[in-house]
Amino acid sequence: MNNKKIALILLGAIILMGAVGAYGVLTMQDYIFEQIPYAYTTYVSLPPDSPEGGSLGGYLNIHGQGSNFNFDVAIPGAAKAYENRTDEGFLTYTEEGLNGTGKIESIDISLSTISGLIGGNFKEVMVNTPLKGTLNMTCAGWDGNASFINEGAGLEGVFVINGVHTYWAGNFTMEIVDGRIALPAEYIWHPQGNPSKTTRVNKTFYLS
Repeated sequence: MNNKKIALILLGAIILMGAVGAYGVLTMQDYIFEQIPYAYTTYVSLPPDSPEGGSLGGYLNIHGQGSNFNFDVAIPGAAKAYENRTDEGFLTYTEEGLNGTGKIESIDISLSTISGLIGGNFKEVMVNTPLKGTLNMTCAGWDGNASFINEGAGLEGVFVINGVHTYWAGNFTMEIVDGRIALPAEYIWHPQGNPSKTTRVNKTFYLS
């Protein structure tokens, strides 16, 4: 759907607001949201695992329509055969990359939400729009899931990842810092079946 057609739909929605009241507004806005395709690519920065280590960078791609979306992450230079990894405290990444699917289960749709998606202003939409959703992801020898919610005071979520050798679980928030999306995360990891060897980690990941 091109922008001209979307603009006409928005104009119709505005007219409908005055004609049918709040119930009709919500129904039409939900319908419009489900028709909007979107694509977003951003740079991803991963912090180093140690003070002596270097950070890694790559790209996150999001493609979706309405409440359903797919995503993938490509980090050149990070790929390494799973059996050769020794840094089990970090997420193992191979040349297949990270892939996932997600669903927005509920969203407080406004005209600013719709115009933000049309204009590609994902940062403001993701951080400021009240919503609730889930996602699933796979990469190398692990799979995981997460849930997220924004009740109007910022987005926050929890995640669990099961690796062949390692288990991770934690929480994260999303905020805009100096024009970039920051994802401060607090999580734990331990060898599978051995929680007595749990390590706690605090890291901040960035999306440009």
